[in-house]
This record gives sequence, C-alpha cells and structure tokens, in this order.
Amino acid sequence: MRNCGFQARNKGVTKAVMTEVEGEESTIYRSKQAKGEVSLVNATPLKHTLIIGDNYPALQNLLITYKEKVKVIYIDPPYGKDDLGEFAKTNYHNAITRDNLLSMLYPRLQLAKELLKDDGVIFCSIDDKNQAYVKCLFDEVFGEGNFVADFIRKTKSTTNDAKTGVNYQHEFLLCYAKNKENVNLLGGEKDLSKYTNPDNDPNGAWVSSDPTAKSGDMKTGYFAVKNPYTGKEDYPTNGRFWRFSQNTLQKHIDEGHICFKEEHKENERGFIYKRYLKELKTNLRTFDSLKFVENAFMNQVATKELLDLNLAEVFTYPKGVDFIKEILRHSTTPNTQTQATKEQFTPPPPRSLAA
Repeated sequence: MRNCGFQARNKGVTKAVMTEVEGEESTIYRSKQAKGEVSLVNATPLKHTLIIGDNYPALQNLLITYKEKVKVIYIDPPYGKDDLGEFAKTNYHNAITRDNLLSMLYPRLQLAKELLKDDGVIFCSIDDKNQAYVKCLFDEVFGEGNFVADFIRKTKSTTNDAKTGVNYQHEFLLCYAKNKENVNLLGGEKDLSKYTNPDNDPNGAWVSSDPTAKSGDMKTGYFAVKNPYTGKEDYPTNGRFWRFSQNTLQKHIDEGHICFKEEHKENERGFIYKRYLKELKTNLRTFDSLKFVENAFMNQVATKELLDLNLAEVFTYPKGVDFIKEILRHSTTPNTQTQATKEQFTPPPPRSLAA
C-alpha cells in the first residue's frame, strides 16, 4: 500500500490512533500549531487530523463522523508522470490507459460528495493533459450544473520548450459544488480606502467610476450627455455604451451618480460618474479565476517551504501554503470542517468509466 502523501520521519511525531477499515490500516496523527511551526503530536485540544494510508478506506472512515459536515475539500491527484508510475508514458499518449487515473478518482469523488455539506465545495489541481478527462468525471459525479470555476495557477517561470516555442507555465484548479445554488466564494476584505467624500456629498463616500460599458445598444446606450454649465456634449468612447439609457439619465442625475463639472478642460468629460460606498452589496472580494497566476503561488515557493521543514524529498509537485490559504479564505468561515488529500496509488487494472 502506498502512502497518501506523508511519511512520518520527525522524532516529534507520535502515533495517536490505529484504525482498520475493510482490512486496510490507516495511521492517524494529531496536529496542532506550536510556536509558529507545524507540530505533529498527539495533543489536546485537537486542531487537525492527519491520516496516513490509502485514502479510500480513510474516506470511508471519515464518513462515519463527518458525513455531510465538510465545507471544503481540496484534492491533488497523481497527474504528474513521477506520481503515475510505470504506466505514465502510455498514460500521456493514450486515453485508454488514462482510465487508471479516472478509475482511482471515481469512487473517491463519490465518497467526497457524501462528506460535503449542502453548501460545500471541492477543489482539484490537475494538469492540461488530464484536465478535460477529469472535468468530465466531475461532471458525472457532481453534475455539470454544479461546476463553479476553473482557476489558472502559474507553476513555473519557464519551461525551456524549444521544440514548440511555447512557454507552458500553468495548470488548473477545478472547483465543483455539492449544490451550486448554496455556494458563494466571496472572501477577504475589499480595499475601500479609495472611497472618499471631498465634496461633502450627502450620499457619503464615493469613487469616480467609468460610466461606459462594453455591451449595450446603439438606440438606448449611445447618445449625447450635455453639461448644463459648459454646454459640452459627451458621447461614449468608440465601441462602448453608457451604463444608463436616455430614459434613466435624469434618475442617475437626481440620485447623485452623475455630477456635472462647472469647469473642466476641453479634453475632459463634462461630468463625474459616482459609485457610492453605501451601495456596495458586499465588502468581500470576488474570487478571480486568474488569482493564482501570481508568482507567490508557483511550485518553487512550495519547494522552499518544504526545504525549511526538511521535507523536500517527501512531496513531489508541492502546492504552497498561501495557495491553500487563499482557497480556504474564499470557501470557509471560522470553525468550518475542511479536508485535503494528496493521493498516491498503485494503478488498478483499467476499466471503462461507463462500466
């Protein structure tokens, strides 16, 4: 049996519990934060549980206690050729042998779905060679309608692929929901420092915003807005339309959104379009699909973190702490149950997904 991603090699690690599920043994370790470092010791109060062993019986075991109680699951299946073992070469070139990966994931995703709360989500890191196949598998287990997003993560700065001339630098992070209608991935506070009230507007703090949009209609969204003080007429810039129509123009003026300038330069727009702080629906940030293209989420950052823990030889293709933190920031609130798995396995005999 292969380990699910961690070998206990530190002297500070003590065995806490031995469990047996359908003949498979899993070793459970307790984890807590100690002096700013990760300390894997049997301690109270319990902060985390680390299960070492094949993750399929581990998932079965978790269902006893955590069925429909987990808010977010992150999985990192073995899509790298080093993880996939001897059949990696054919796996990368033959869709039939890729079925080994799908066969391993299918029953585990079914168990993961049972663990999730009704507002729970699951994230899966995957590379380009397997993304399309794994996404279809998620569609089957969770339903195509519960697809939430496909995030892009920058993995490296250069690949030195002189053959194709393409510098391939990224992989994917799939996100699916147990029930998409109940999911909201807003998280982290927005920067509201730009909202000010220099003119003592009775509506409160505001920012100047673009009054145009990319989409619209020439009949209702393209017309002149005349400044009553200077007589200047403004039109939307080429290819854009006003965010308001001729019918709603006066309403925007009355509500203070459109504020005409008494003086302005010739090349300036004759009005300001205000967006008020009080009208924000939420102070939380959206979860941008390109959030992880920043260098802070690259593999080399995670490798350095492992080097600091003397664990660089234990994990292949590591994901950084900040990467996981960002996922949790957007998908959890304090005191919610989360689960992460790093899967390694010995490939089973191929079978058809439809079998």
